[in-house]
Amino acid sequence: MRHPGLRLVGLIACLAASLAAASQELPGNADLKKLQSSYQEVGNDLDRQSLKVLENLREKENRFQKKLAGRDSTGAKTCLTQAESAYDRLAARLKSPSANASLKEYIPGLDSMQTAVGFLLSNGSAFPAGKLAQLQGLSSQLQQLEGKIQGANEVQDFVRQREQVLKAQLGRYGFEKELTSVNRQVYYYQQRLQQYKTALNDREKAKELLLSGVSRLPGFQRYMQKYGMLARLCPAPADAASTKTLAGLQTSDQVRQQISHLTGVQTDGGNKGNAGQYLEQQAQAAQGELDKLKGKLNQLGASSGSTNMTMPDFQPDGQKAKKFLQRLEFGWNLQSQGSSHVLPAATDFGLSLGYRLSDKASLGIGGSYRLGWGSSINHIQLSNEGLGLRSYVDIKAKGSIWISGGMEYNYFQAFQSLRQLDPRIAAWKGSALLGLTKKYNIGRKKEGRMQLLYDFLADRQIPRTQPLQFRVGCSL
Repeated sequence: MRHPGLRLVGLIACLAASLAAASQELPGNADLKKLQSSYQEVGNDLDRQSLKVLENLREKENRFQKKLAGRDSTGAKTCLTQAESAYDRLAARLKSPSANASLKEYIPGLDSMQTAVGFLLSNGSAFPAGKLAQLQGLSSQLQQLEGKIQGANEVQDFVRQREQVLKAQLGRYGFEKELTSVNRQVYYYQQRLQQYKTALNDREKAKELLLSGVSRLPGFQRYMQKYGMLARLCPAPADAASTKTLAGLQTSDQVRQQISHLTGVQTDGGNKGNAGQYLEQQAQAAQGELDKLKGKLNQLGASSGSTNMTMPDFQPDGQKAKKFLQRLEFGWNLQSQGSSHVLPAATDFGLSLGYRLSDKASLGIGGSYRLGWGSSINHIQLSNEGLGLRSYVDIKAKGSIWISGGMEYNYFQAFQSLRQLDPRIAAWKGSALLGLTKKYNIGRKKEGRMQLLYDFLADRQIPRTQPLQFRVGCSL
């Protein structure tokens, strides 16, 4: 019989070998440093947004106090001066965060990363010094980020409470417009905070590589169950594996009989159907409704676990809380024309880069390339027939219908190379387009477009082009 000590040594050697092999599969030092920088950037952005909303709300309250002083000086002091210490405390906490601050909210992506890095550090002797230092830096950055998210959550709760207090105290003084401004600011802060939390759950390449590598290591699942945030929130009882904990629980046969009694559906495959299938169908339907409700709550920023969700007193703009890059839209479109006695059949390939001003308006620029096909199906000959510069504006009309317009400059002369292009401005012909666009979803992040446009300068083109233009395309 093998000695227990030898078995323990063997297990340790096996774990060390697994860790050494896993270290080759983990992200490199450069990727770990990039991860650390990305988490640092998120934390800094959170602090900036939180300080900004505190400063703006405090300025608004000071203006309210000045306006209210002429009507009810006692009420102004009672309502508005009591929050000064809270503003100072929260601002100081954001500027000098505590090293021991812990997050009181479960964010799956953040918890998985923190637990995975903690597991690797608990076996740090198996890693080279350089990688160990990067893992320690990443762990420290994750802890700081948790503290900053908790600070942002506290700011969110505070500004929500202040909004309710201001509504209750100032509503009778005719401050409707000002209170709507406060509601708008609190709501969009709530939305931005939710976007940061959602982004932490995105599985980027470096995150995926680290998590997939660690998840294959022996002992990680036990470590996760013991030290993960869910384990801290819902600890398992010490005797969870004991048969004593099963006493009094219903057996599967008893559950099936109860389902059959409640639903009237037989469990033996009789003519009334199968109770298991019936229950599964009902569960799927309920899950679908829960998913819809979860989606609506996420749009309102309610997935942070707080029950004091701020509801907008205005029509929210989904672009308002997004960063600049998130408001960019990339698109392409196609437009074809038949051959004539002057021009061959051709297709215009267009590319565009736009900026969403709001949910109801966007503008952008682009370019196009015209490819000639020849005179007929029997005489196909590819050729370069022109280039174009484009600009556009889209304004939502109703539903999925948008009003679209723009200016374009087109170079409709065949060329063999870019050197042959005529540099004179007169060689480029202008187009003034106006029409309708039908937008429709073709994927989670893709949007199809069909456009019918009229060119008001078509009769000035030489050779003359068709004034009515039909384009199909897609945007991201």
